[in-house]
Amino acid sequence: MTLDEDAADAGSSKGKSLVEKYGATIKRTYREALNGYAVRLTEAEAKRLAADPSVDAVAQDQKVSIAKAPRPTRRPGAWTGSTSGLCRWTAATPTRTPPVRA
Repeated sequence: MTLDEDAADAGSSKGKSLVEKYGATIKRTYREALNGYAVRLTEAEAKRLAADPSVDAVAQDQKVSIAKAPRPTRRPGAWTGSTSGLCRWTAATPTRTPPVRA
């Protein structure tokens, strides 16, 4: 759950007492990327907590996983990378450059 930035700081006693007022047990405090907590509470407590104007969001924990990214393919007309960090364009159909005559 996250707190409204203007309402309370997650590290403050005001933030903690607000969450505990709704029966939540704080498991972890987030102060950097988020302003909130990982909490344990019932569904009814979560609904009451979510209705508080000082609360931005309440979300149920869920399992997530990282899918293996598909392997990039090289095909005509696609950008291709190089070890130098530069990219080059591969033409869909090769073109010939006429010789330069001096």
